Amino acid sequence: MVDEVQYAPGLFRHIKGEIDAARETMGRFLLTGSQSFLLMEGIADSLAGRCVWFEMENLSLAELSAAGILKREPKVDWLGLLARGQFPELWKSPDLPAEDFLSTYLATYLERDVRQVLNVVRLRDFERFMRILAGRSAQLLNKTEIAKDVGV
Repeated sequence: MVDEVQYAPGLFRHIKGEIDAARETMGRFLLTGSQSFLLMEGIADSLAGRCVWFEMENLSLAELSAAGILKREPKVDWLGLLARGQFPELWKSPDLPAEDFLSTYLATYLERDVRQVLNVVRLRDFERFMRILAGRSAQLLNKTEIAKDVGV
């Protein structure tokens, strides 16, 4: 198993060689990563036909229900669910304050992913942009209004 494989793009050439040497033996490698855009950008060797790609999302309502976390009877606490979010770590550790987890998650995303990978230099403006988009969730996309609110 190799975690955060996007930071080792040269590894794919070697893995491809190992797979091609024994195509009949499947499941020998488990590669994980948290940044698919960085991963795809850095790979020169295609593993097409040699791998299965899974995108992991946050917990679904069905998964929360199956785990006994989300109670459907008599009434679902929708506000509590929305406030806590659907990150697995928040449900695995119920004593972990959601505000702390989410603010740290956002800070890490802005610092590592946005600044370093996408080369965004004005993080406060980008964070304001994200908050404006979040406030417009499930609404008609009006790029002019968003641009005006962001100051672009």
